[in-house]
Amino acid sequence: MSVVGTILRVVLERSSRNMTYDSAIAQLQKGQATVLARMDGAADTAENRKLARHIIGIERWGQHR
Repeated sequence: MSVVGTILRVVLERSSRNMTYDSAIAQLQKGQATVLARMDGAADTAENRKLARHIIGIERWGQHR
């Protein structure tokens, strides 16, 4: 694993260490609302759709790991 990957993993694990499932779900839903609002406000261009597909692909890949 790269140095950056290791640091990110440690930071993310530390920030979620004392969270309950309910608080983690609430935080994820809040983040989802933020992302969806930002995507809704973006112009519907080929480049933005390409970027959205790329980000969604990364998220799906991460969930299946």
